[in-house]
Amino acid sequence: MSLKQKYALGEPVPNNPHAVVSNVPTLEDVCAYEEKADYVVSAMKQGYPRFVQHAWVNQLIESVVKSFALEVSYAVLLQKNQQLESFFNSLGEGVRCLPLSEATVGVPMDLIYINASDGDKTSLIRALKLFIQHTGCLISSRMAEKALNHLGELQTGGAEMDASRIERARCEAQNRLAELSSVESTESVLLTSSGMNAFYSAFKAMQATQLARGRSQWLQLGWVYVDSGSILQKFLSPEETLSVHYDILDTRAILKKIEAMGDDLSVVVLECPTNPFCQIADLKLIAECVHRHGGLLLIDPSIASLYNIDCLPYADVLVTSLTKYSGHTGDIMAGAVIFNEAAADYSILKKHGLEYALPLYDLDMLALKDTLQSAESYVQTMNANGRQLTDFLKAHPKVKKVFAVQENAHRKKYLKHEQAFGSIISIELYESIETFYDAIQFVKGPSFGTQFTIICPYFYLAHYDLVEDKSASGLLNQLGIDRNLIRISVGCEPIEDIIAEFSRVLELI
Repeated sequence: MSLKQKYALGEPVPNNPHAVVSNVPTLEDVCAYEEKADYVVSAMKQGYPRFVQHAWVNQLIESVVKSFALEVSYAVLLQKNQQLESFFNSLGEGVRCLPLSEATVGVPMDLIYINASDGDKTSLIRALKLFIQHTGCLISSRMAEKALNHLGELQTGGAEMDASRIERARCEAQNRLAELSSVESTESVLLTSSGMNAFYSAFKAMQATQLARGRSQWLQLGWVYVDSGSILQKFLSPEETLSVHYDILDTRAILKKIEAMGDDLSVVVLECPTNPFCQIADLKLIAECVHRHGGLLLIDPSIASLYNIDCLPYADVLVTSLTKYSGHTGDIMAGAVIFNEAAADYSILKKHGLEYALPLYDLDMLALKDTLQSAESYVQTMNANGRQLTDFLKAHPKVKKVFAVQENAHRKKYLKHEQAFGSIISIELYESIETFYDAIQFVKGPSFGTQFTIICPYFYLAHYDLVEDKSASGLLNQLGIDRNLIRISVGCEPIEDIIAEFSRVLELI
């Protein structure tokens, strides 16, 4: 059945040049997107930079390539970072780096490219694209906007680039995040270009610290975001290993696994709550065991946000995406690494983290400062709406299972207050996901923690390869996970309107 969609395929939400959410209205479109169908790819002009290269970034690449008379088979613009430049240089002659100065394009950046004359570099291009996707090192749309204005190719004006104003914004943002995470010094808060870059920076900092001690065994607890998982799988050194324990609530088994690693234990990584199941691990017991055996603990609280859960007392390093909740408007890419001042390795972890982190660009910083001022109020509305929608869904006969933070045994130990919830609810249905997904009239696609409600067919968008594997030995089947799970990010629309729409659509299936 063909249904009229409220939002068109590829429509950015919000409707501005920096929106990071693009609508994918039907399940057929979602599958076509994952399979790189032309009609979907051509419709996506905006989105998360790791997946959708912004039209202004494309325009800037074309301008630079033309200006330097380059013939390229692949080119990308990255933020400047010495460690990243060293990585690309290590790949040999096939990958070239053209440094671009502020005088040239208005913002310092690097053009990484492969000459067309170098022949078929398909495998190298794929490797570069994946590295860039996993590490979040691309320039932002606001950087591209600034550069195109500098080159006279755009006349958008943009925000005022006043150094004192930007520094005040940076201080305000760091102060607020330090307050939310309960650190005493803003120097413990490192603002990064994205949540993904925050994770990568923390990963590299902890890896360097523990490899120097001969520690090589990493442990992932529960599901982690797809690119976080890719970093853990692909960027360990040859002497390092990764184990995964999916049942994050089986504390006894987790402690046993940590103890078995002994002096080889390096880093334990988890999201708390988990994505998409909203489960909360027993952080205190896990942290005590990790530290007793000389390991480090990395925690990502993005699903519920710093506004709702207190993780830093247990972590050596905390990473979070500020695109969610703090950037509730849906048009800011930002992240943070927060170092625990009480951790024994605070100084060395921070030193290494600074080497890999890409700082949040000035204009993105100004945008973040503005949204931070109103974020707590929006989060309170998300919390209230989330609790009410959960109650409705739990009572509905068409809903098989509901995952939400309020269903957790450990919620009172780690959530900040009784009303804490976040925006995320995940559900399993008795009937067709396709009918439900195609019919519901909210924004549909990735991301969460925005003012507007977002519906996401989580495994289709995050783990399409697992969805396609329907064999008995497939991971989802092994773990008893419903590939048709729907993740809901509850927005700030009137709750009666949200519930009415869910009620309408559930009656259709």
